[in-house]
Amino acid sequence: MDILADSEISYEEYEKLRSKLSKFAKYNNYHVERKDEKIEHLYKKIENLQEDNIDYENKMKTAFNDAKDTSIMCKNLLLQYNDLENSYLTLDRQYKEAIEKQMKIKQNLKDKKDKISSLEKNLNDSLNEKEITQNECKWLKILNCNSKLINEKNAKIQQQ
Repeated sequence: MDILADSEISYEEYEKLRSKLSKFAKYNNYHVERKDEKIEHLYKKIENLQEDNIDYENKMKTAFNDAKDTSIMCKNLLLQYNDLENSYLTLDRQYKEAIEKQMKIKQNLKDKKDKISSLEKNLNDSLNEKEITQNECKWLKILNCNSKLINEKNAKIQQQ
């Protein structure tokens, strides 16, 4: 008995639909692979940014130590020189530069952390899209298997 005999769809139309489903499944698989590549790229970017953050943290510590060193130098110079005003102006400028440098490094660190947060959000969005696409692919594979079973049954029926 032909399953499509009582159906409103012809066997040719059925075959076209099955072919389209197969192409759509391949298309979705291609996009899942692209999403995997994008996710891998985002992981690498996050790793690089985390390394940058470590560098910026080290620079911030160095800048802080520079500020401490400048303060110590100020005390030593005040003891060594009689001209307190000139010594103070020189060291005050160095101290401000070190603080400015530290503030810039802190801002850069904050910017990098914000960028990591943004990349993590993009990563989560990509993972969600990948999961949706994978679920669609699973359903398409099931439909394709059902289609093959129907074709096999039709072939057996036609042989009888």
